[in-house]
This record gives sequence, structure tokens and C-alpha cells, in this order.
Amino acid sequence: MTEIAGAAGIFQPGNPFNALATARFESASAEAIGLSLIANPSGFSTLEGTPSTVLGASTDTPFLVFQPIQLSLANVVTLAQAQTGLDLSGFFGAAQSNPSARALESRVPPLANLSAIAIENTITGQTAVIEIDLQEDPGPATVAGPALQFLDALTVVSENQAFGSSFSSVAFDSSLNTVFDSRVGIPSGGGFALSDLVLRASDGAPENFAVRLRGENGSAPAGQLTQGGTPLGDSVVIAAADLSTVRFEAPGNGFGLDTISFIELNDSGGGFDGRGLFQTTAVTFAGQAQARRDLDERIVDFFFAAQPGTGQTRVVLDVSGINSQGFTDALSAINGGALRIRGFENLSDGSRNNAVTSLLESNGNSIILNFPFATTRNGVTGSNIQVELRSLDLNFDISAATVRATFA
Repeated sequence: MTEIAGAAGIFQPGNPFNALATARFESASAEAIGLSLIANPSGFSTLEGTPSTVLGASTDTPFLVFQPIQLSLANVVTLAQAQTGLDLSGFFGAAQSNPSARALESRVPPLANLSAIAIENTITGQTAVIEIDLQEDPGPATVAGPALQFLDALTVVSENQAFGSSFSSVAFDSSLNTVFDSRVGIPSGGGFALSDLVLRASDGAPENFAVRLRGENGSAPAGQLTQGGTPLGDSVVIAAADLSTVRFEAPGNGFGLDTISFIELNDSGGGFDGRGLFQTTAVTFAGQAQARRDLDERIVDFFFAAQPGTGQTRVVLDVSGINSQGFTDALSAINGGALRIRGFENLSDGSRNNAVTSLLESNGNSIILNFPFATTRNGVTGSNIQVELRSLDLNFDISAATVRATFA
């Protein structure tokens, strides 16, 4: 196969190949340089006007060399479009417009771009998988929760409102520094021991606690203090050892907010001679838990609310009543594939602020929910925090499970 360069050849003056061959060192185009190596091989000073025989060259040679380059460029553009979502066809069209394009007159059959087909099929298949994943996890079913509105957190209870001047003359003891949770939520009909509210134990040794239970805005409380099932008064002084036996019990129906105020006390036998700071915990109850089923999975939904004027990025769930299929705490059941716990804030516009269940921070029956996307607006009318306990095993019983939420 030979090629004769002469008056009738493609390398006569004015032909694009002539320009590419004679100006290889002036061209910035890699394509032109590549073509010049074919058109003007080493050992030939010029192809103008002198018949020459070039072994292995023909008028098809540039096309055969350059077409794979075009296909490779096309595949790069196709892959870039798939990854970015941008239409780069205009760029590729411009890249194909070069001095050699019109000179590539060849009857050689075009090469099939199998790489482009593979790329397109891969990207299309990947999209389909993503859509299936989304359909398989449609998210929690919509469950109606209460529209809540409580007293703003800025309207705090004062010591005078809770205890009057009963302990105002007692000297402060800096070692009496127990820290109580400031905001908790429980379902209606639920309860907890007062010791469950201790966030940090005292450095000292308090002998007594003054406890005052009030309703929202100073009204009569909806819940009550009990000990051994027996109701106590709303204003009592209990022994420090009884902090774990005295309970707060929420009413069985409805929702509301009560406050529990505390003062640590020391008693030398002749009266109180040391005290800690005045502290108050706001307790909200937002209706009873709601049970439902999703095919073979049992679900219990709990609803919580904090006070307006507060925002939470973290909620600590204290789960109780887990005792089924050999699991005795929530985290073990989750890790064992029998239980799933998730939470989200239902907003008044119908949207949801999703929480992330942090199993790395969780321990035993203490499950941590973080709100990484937005601080909760919980407490505003029409909103609530919903916690879903879902049994992933038909035989795993969650009917006795209950949850207390502590707002951080």
C-alpha cells in the first residue's frame, strides 16, 4: 500500500495536510503534530513537488489514527456529563472543529464506540438503583401528634414563688451543688423517680431536699408526687435517700406542663444550716403513646415537647420496658437487629426536621438523638418531637416500652 505525493496528491500547496505537515513545530495542536508525523515521516525533508513512496501510508492513514482519538475525547465528555449533570455537547462539537477535520475524507467504516455505550449503561443503571433504594425506605408514616403551646421558658419560676421565704435565711453551702435536668418530656400516664432528674451529683452530702410541684403559670399541677403509690403534697421536704423513691406521675390523658423545684438542705439537728441553689425542672407530657403496625413490624410512637423559647440540638432518650427475645436494654436490641429507634421534629408547616440516632454515644437504655440539620423549634404551636420505636422482629415485644426525653 503506497501513496504518491505530487500535483494530484493531497499534499499539494493549499491543502490542509500540507499546512499541518510543514508547520508541526509552530502548531499548538496535539492532533496536528500527530498528523504531521504521518504525513512527513522522519527522513523526508519535504513532500512538495517530488514524487515519493511512503511505505504503510495511504489517504486513509490519518483517519485511522485520528478516529480513536476522537472517540476517546467523546468518552471523556460523556463521562464528565454523567458526573456533573452538565450538557457538554457544545464543547465537544467545538473540540471537533479543527483544521484536519474536513480533510479526513475517508470511506473507512466508522468505529463503534463501545466504551461510550458502557459508560451510558453504567450511569443509567446507577440511577435506577438509587430510585429503588428511595422507594424501599419511604420514611415514617404520618402520625398525627398534638399541637402544643406551653409557657415560654423565659418565664421562669422564682424561689419566692415556689417556697416563699422558707429557706432564704439559710446559709449557702458550695458543696451542695447537685445539678438537675432543666427540661424533660414524658408521655401522658408516665412517670419517673426524682433521682432520674439528677444530671450531676453533689460534691457534698445533702441530708434533705425541699421539693415544690406547681402547674403552668402557677396553677395547680396536673401531675402529682407519690411515694410507694401514696400521693404526697405539692410542697414537701424529703430525705436525700428518698429521692429515688419519690416519683412524679403525669395524668393519664391530655397534655400539659408542670414544674418541679428543688433546694438541697443540710440539717444539723437544730434546723437547716446549709443549702444549695434553687433549681427548677420543667416537665411536659404530650399525650399517650400511639401503637400501630407496618406490615409485620410493630411500632410505638411517642410525642414530646419543650417550652417555647428553647431550641434543642440533642435529645437524650431514656428507654425502659425492653425485655424480649433475650434483650434487656435498648442498645443491645438495636445492635441485635430487633429494634430501631429514630426521631424527628414535626413542624407546623408539615415538614420534618430529622434527627440522627447516635449509637456510638448511646449506652444501655440511654439513646442519643442529635439534630445536625437545624436546631429544633419545638414548643411552637403545631410542632412536636416524635420518637418511633419499631420492632424489626415479629416476635420482639415492645408493648411495655416507654421513653423519657431529656432536652439538652
